[in-house]
Amino acid sequence: MFKRNLVTFALAAGICSAAMAQIDSGFESPNYNGSAAGTVLTGQNGWYLPVTPAADFNVYTYAGNSLNIPANPCGGDQFIAGFAGGANPVARAQLDLTFPTGEVLISTDVLAVYTGPVPLLNNVGSFSLNPNGGGPTFTNQTFILLYSWVNLNDPAAGYNAFYMHHNADGTQIAQPGAQPGPEWTGLQLGSWYRTKTWVDFGRNKITRVSIQDVTANGPETTIDVSGLNWWLAGGEAGGLPAPTAIRYFAGGSAANANTAAYDNLHIAAASTPFDPCPSEGLPADLNCDGLVNNFDIDAFVLALSDRDAYEAAFPDCEFLNADVNGDGLVNNFDIDPFVLCVAEGGCP
Repeated sequence: MFKRNLVTFALAAGICSAAMAQIDSGFESPNYNGSAAGTVLTGQNGWYLPVTPAADFNVYTYAGNSLNIPANPCGGDQFIAGFAGGANPVARAQLDLTFPTGEVLISTDVLAVYTGPVPLLNNVGSFSLNPNGGGPTFTNQTFILLYSWVNLNDPAAGYNAFYMHHNADGTQIAQPGAQPGPEWTGLQLGSWYRTKTWVDFGRNKITRVSIQDVTANGPETTIDVSGLNWWLAGGEAGGLPAPTAIRYFAGGSAANANTAAYDNLHIAAASTPFDPCPSEGLPADLNCDGLVNNFDIDAFVLALSDRDAYEAAFPDCEFLNADVNGDGLVNNFDIDPFVLCVAEGGCP
């Protein structure tokens, strides 16, 4: 009876998971098979190698990983990474997906390391929407978030993050791109950074960007770039279809192996609650009495349907206690796990 009533309420509130087009992945087991030495990402959960010759990305465990990548404070047990070298001067990984409409938040964590000779070779890596085409003719609404070295003779100087957006006439700005502020300069090797990009596909432009040093637990810097006219491919006129894929990249040469690692990929409607590093709480305890029972049902339904109303009603509670399946989101996918937790008096 409880489960039927909860689902009925959710549908009446207009909460429909089938309408969601999103991805949230920490590249964790059992969905991803990783290892300390690295397990090829290509072929796992739809990821593929889009262009050859190129090296595959791999899924690694943080524990004992052969790249000596430090743990992401907001990560789980695994991450992905690509590095160039040998016969393959670049590494790539691509995933096809359907993007939400309207304003979309794209978030991913990045870390770079380098142990090769000097001088270095650009580029460290990138994240992009695809198909990009590379111009001069672009077919879809795309941009590139590009990482390049500060000083090719000094890896300790770190790397910069640039946005390769498009001008009003649709031409892509010259490499390496534009920076929204000094926080995107001099990113340090061995540190995890979270980059967020808000894209409005209806207006065909990047609206906001943010960056945060996750390793140092630093502040998140968010900048409104909607007035800077950072257009997607198609420029001010727009008219191109939405992208159909995302791509991770790591660059270098046969002798200069740049290594780029990524974690916590999130793509969803900008209105979707998202916290990849939630504070510790008790999952399914929505009234915050330290117990999981029937008294949490009404509070859970409120959290599911109206976050602001929930936080007003329960100001001392952790909203993400409603994220019962642990994917960083609160939505219909949490209903069945919540039902099980209440039935058991706690979550497994």
